[in-house]
Amino acid sequence: RFEIIYDLSSQGKLRSAYGTAIKNPTFTERFGFYTNFIGNQFLQPEKSTNWELGLDKKFFNSSINLSVTIFSSELENEIDGNVFDPITFGYTAANKSGLSKRNGLEINSFGKLSKNVTISGSYTFTDSKELDLSGAYQNEIRRPRHISSLNFTWQQSDDLNINTNIQYN
Repeated sequence: RFEIIYDLSSQGKLRSAYGTAIKNPTFTERFGFYTNFIGNQFLQPEKSTNWELGLDKKFFNSSINLSVTIFSSELENEIDGNVFDPITFGYTAANKSGLSKRNGLEINSFGKLSKNVTISGSYTFTDSKELDLSGAYQNEIRRPRHISSLNFTWQQSDDLNINTNIQYN
């Protein structure tokens, strides 16, 4: 991962990052374990390439912070651990062909409303696509398009802290 941060002022900064990664198959995916899950010793590691660009800004004497980030990720050799084997009537893992693409936007905010009260929120939009059997891109399953949260904290003392969190997925 390579990251660059540029201070625009004492109240704002520009961020960018680029990275690559691999994820090796698990022991179970490679060698099996359960009676109806057959290992696949020929699985290749997943490979990903990612980039992001973000802006962080502080307002009202740093009592409110806002962060906006756009991102993109491509995943090659994605491992699908739910492939039915009609010969053994079991399941196995296999590498998917083509790329899985994930692009999106993330917004985070934090505000100190008073000495004892803070509020924070976040929202992420992700557009996830993968190749289907016909070679066309379709929406990826089990990848939420919208994730958000809202957090409210009241800290009366070091010994008393009340926190409320709402999450949407």
